[in-house]
Amino acid sequence: MPTGSSLIPTGLRFSIVCRTTPCTASSAPETSPWKAGRAGRPCWSASKKSGISFTTESGIIVIKKLLVMLLGAVAAFGSSAASRSVQGSCSFCDLRYSDFSQSRVEGGMYSGAYMFGTNFSWAVMKAVNFESATLTLAKMAWADFENGNFKKAALENADLSRSILRNADFSMAHLSKVNLGRSDLTGANFSTASMREANLADARLNGATLINANLVGADLAGARLRDANLQGAVLTRADLKGADLGSANFAGAVMNSANMANIEIRLTNFRAASLQGANFRNAVLDAVNFQDADLSGADFTGASIHNTMLNGANLCKAIMPNGVPRDCSSGASPEDERKAMTAAASNTKVRISLAGNAFANFQQGRPSGLFAEVASMVMSDMGLQSGFISMPADAALKALEEKRLDVATVILKTPRIAEKFRFSDPVLTDYQVVVVRRGKGFALKSVADLRGKRIGLRKGYRYDLLNDEAPFSRQAYNSDGEMIRDLLQGELDAILLSGISDVFALRSEGIMSQLEILGASVGKIPMMLAFSKSRFSEDDVKRFNQKLSQMVASGSWREIMERNGMGDLIEALPAIKP
Repeated sequence: MPTGSSLIPTGLRFSIVCRTTPCTASSAPETSPWKAGRAGRPCWSASKKSGISFTTESGIIVIKKLLVMLLGAVAAFGSSAASRSVQGSCSFCDLRYSDFSQSRVEGGMYSGAYMFGTNFSWAVMKAVNFESATLTLAKMAWADFENGNFKKAALENADLSRSILRNADFSMAHLSKVNLGRSDLTGANFSTASMREANLADARLNGATLINANLVGADLAGARLRDANLQGAVLTRADLKGADLGSANFAGAVMNSANMANIEIRLTNFRAASLQGANFRNAVLDAVNFQDADLSGADFTGASIHNTMLNGANLCKAIMPNGVPRDCSSGASPEDERKAMTAAASNTKVRISLAGNAFANFQQGRPSGLFAEVASMVMSDMGLQSGFISMPADAALKALEEKRLDVATVILKTPRIAEKFRFSDPVLTDYQVVVVRRGKGFALKSVADLRGKRIGLRKGYRYDLLNDEAPFSRQAYNSDGEMIRDLLQGELDAILLSGISDVFALRSEGIMSQLEILGASVGKIPMMLAFSKSRFSEDDVKRFNQKLSQMVASGSWREIMERNGMGDLIEALPAIKP
């Protein structure tokens, strides 16, 4: 249950001041509710129409009628291992280190509250108002704050990783060194927010607003920023490797020394942006607007550039795709500059996408994961040089179809794409498993064993051994985080996950200690490489498959899996019986 002063009943309003002299209810100035004194102890005042009040001095609490109300509040909250419904209105309260984990608050009001170190892990707090609240070092991972109001809130060093924050408002908030890794921030507003050195790795920021935000030194590796608005934002030294910047707007942004190497940048607006010393090595740029941008000293070595606007751009000392620095005294016209940029690099490497997951990604700037290593080794054996580009699977298939890419990795062959590309043999066959809360397992040998169970599954996923008539209740989710939270809070009996990629990720984050896998799989997921028909013939793909078979037979395939920490997960469980 929520602990500490979070048990104050709804409707009470507090003013708090620390003093070294005796305090009274009237001694806390309304304009300065948080003042530090040498005593380090709070002076509480509460008021209600009933006239209830209390104070604290030297740790002694004088309670009148409030004691009865507090005991009633405790009884009302109750306690259980599952989620708890909590009354959610306590503006300007002192709730430091309180425990709201696994609780549910709908539309609560905590504006101005002091919530230093408060625990919201796994909580559901949709549309809650935290405006101007102090949430420094708060634990908010795996929680749901959709439509939340965090305007002007202090969230320095808070942990919001893996949380749902769709359409949340963080305008003018203080988010330095906050952890938003792998969170869903679709449509969120970060206008003028301070986000220095924030962790936004693998976060979803599609359609988000970050106008004039301060993202100096931020980690945006693998982040999805499609259609995001970052006009005037400051991203000096920001790491955007592996990020999806499709149709994003960086007009007027400051991105000096930002890292955008090895990614596809398409339909992106950098007009009048400052990109001094930015890293575009081996990037694929298509229909990008660099008009009036400062690209002095930017590095385009090995980049592939098409349909790019460079009118008014400053390319002084910029390194061209062929590795030659641009002469600052060049009086070339914009058209000459464009031609120099697009013609400088010869396209001899096989362009291979990395999906940004556990099987295909960049680590310390180098391709990593089973698919990256297999593709690199086999292509080398075939006498081909690989060039890797970070790109989500859906974007990779489109790029493959439009001949902007040669090979896409971690692809599930479906009837929709079967005729468009050539496919390798499965590089890895993942399998789907049934996962329950630890200690809540049940026998699983056939589909009948799922009868009457509440099962969570991912939207758009296919489960070969479970048809629509299977005898259980289904709940489809957009993300693993929402699904796992509902499982741990007792809203579900079981969930369906990938036995390799999902279990590996959850194990690395320490979540699997709360879960257990039942003893049968409910489907297989054969994952392959997709080849462009314009670059690879049927004979080429046959040669690739022969080399792949040799890798498996020699044991080098297993060595790669073990090196990536997945060696103990590759043996599939027996399939569930119909």
